[in-house]
Amino acid sequence: MRKFLLPVLILMFLLVSFTGCAKKEKKAHLSASIESYEYSSSTGYIDVYVRVVNDGEKDIDYYEIFYRVSYDSLTHDDWTNGLNLKTGQSRTEYTLTFIGTGKTVTAVTITDVEWKVY
Repeated sequence: MRKFLLPVLILMFLLVSFTGCAKKEKKAHLSASIESYEYSSSTGYIDVYVRVVNDGEKDIDYYEIFYRVSYDSLTHDDWTNGLNLKTGQSRTEYTLTFIGTGKTVTAVTITDVEWKVY
């Protein structure tokens, strides 16, 4: 019985010593918001400025921002993308969307944000 006691004690010591020592996985996260937009009734294009912030713990290699333009009781979905946003960095992305002339734009909202870390 004594010859099993020492290995069991060593195993228990090692388990207690290394519990919680596992490396915590860093998480990636990206936030996006509509900074501003401007619609040209004569051309039918809407200029959209999207603020993107890497508020996670990992660098983001690629991202897509999906947004919705609401106008005249209709909606139009579109997206923009970007590359290489380091942890803590932010930037403003510019995109252009055609919805047609003579519309009344009521809102532009973010509908989804996706990112990839390679």
